[in-house]
Amino acid sequence: MMEELFLESTLRVIGDSLLTLAADPQRLGAQVGLTAILHTWGQNLLFHPHLHCVVTGGGLAPDGQHWVAGRRRNFLPEKSSASCSAASFWPV
Repeated sequence: MMEELFLESTLRVIGDSLLTLAADPQRLGAQVGLTAILHTWGQNLLFHPHLHCVVTGGGLAPDGQHWVAGRRRNFLPEKSSASCSAASFWPV
């Protein structure tokens, strides 16, 4: 039961974090699409929950009428997404 709750909340927090960061006008300012794949086991078949996320290379503008293209490399700095996710798990 606790394991299921942990995995469900992990998916929610990471998804919400990515959507929030992408919607920030100082970053992308758009609603992105994403697919998250939850893996619960590592290569050695030990419990090792982690996510793989595929995020669109841009997103729909707030007016819903045009596409906002993302940067050529990563659309978000790694530090931004990590701190946003951590804050969702452990509010200050």
